[in-house]
Amino acid sequence: MRRLTIVAVVLSGLFTFDFASAQNNPPALDAIGARFVDEGARLDIRVTATDPDAGDIITLWAELYPTNATFADSTGGIGGFTFLPDYTQAGGHQVRFIAIDTGGLADTELVDITVNNIDRAPVLSSIPPQSVNEGATLQVRVTATDPDGNIITLLARIFRPMPHSQIRQVESEAWYSTPISPRAAVTRLRS
Repeated sequence: MRRLTIVAVVLSGLFTFDFASAQNNPPALDAIGARFVDEGARLDIRVTATDPDAGDIITLWAELYPTNATFADSTGGIGGFTFLPDYTQAGGHQVRFIAIDTGGLADTELVDITVNNIDRAPVLSSIPPQSVNEGATLQVRVTATDPDGNIITLLARIFRPMPHSQIRQVESEAWYSTPISPRAAVTRLRS
């Protein structure tokens, strides 16, 4: 608190005026620090701030936050930040948290958030049941997509192979089988 005293002299006497004004101190955000989250996961940050001046109201907010993020000021110097990064948000992001008091003074923290890239499994297209006559060639075309755009390698593994049959990969996505047995059998091809 500052104190100012003014002394005035007038013809009728001496007057003293005392003025007191409160010094406003800035609020202080509690340290947050760098954060890490995986794609598809949830990051929650509790934001808190205090003010040394009794009676000051603290307002919290966030700036620069990425898509799929929200911030809510719960009043009383407490707020919450939630980030649900999707599978296109891998990399670095920044959020600025701000606490401001009724006197207009503020404290800020720029927080680095790293979203870790998570590799998702490729998706194999459906292969309906196949049949082939003895001595004929069965061709099975297999396709798959990768949601992350990665290169896909297709491999075939035979479960319960037909007796005396042959399987070979001719193209990167086609397998051929020629049953040469007079007996029927069931063969499953998995990629």
